[in-house]
Amino acid sequence: MPTNYTNLKKNVRTILLQIKAQREEIKSLTRQKYSYLVEVQKKFSIPFACVVFALLGAPVGILARRGGYLTALAISLLFFILYWAFLIGGEELADRGKANPVLAMWFPNIVVGTIALYFNYHLMYERTPIRWIDYITRLRFFKRLYAKGEQCE
Repeated sequence: MPTNYTNLKKNVRTILLQIKAQREEIKSLTRQKYSYLVEVQKKFSIPFACVVFALLGAPVGILARRGGYLTALAISLLFFILYWAFLIGGEELADRGKANPVLAMWFPNIVVGTIALYFNYHLMYERTPIRWIDYITRLRFFKRLYAKGEQCE
């Protein structure tokens, strides 16, 4: 009886180790599948970003005329960093299986594209697309700074 019990115990351990190995292999294959899905979506979403940034270029160019080249550079850099952060973050989440690969790779285009369409809409009707800049310039603190800047010139 003890030998049968020991053999049975060994068989159970072997089966448990096989199950554990199979589970790890499934996890590895799932991660690989997500990685491939992310790469496929990235191949299409990054080239489409050219269209999104082209839509963003006209409003930023007009804002640059009002605020100067540093304003255009700052706004462009802000949108590039925003796009890049969403792209890298989405890629990491999708590679781990925490987010849908399609949504994760297209979300940066959706966000920046929506902002670009918002700017273009306000550009068509000749309104300031960012009203909070107007409110900030109306504050007393900034009026005093602006007045001091005029005195220096």
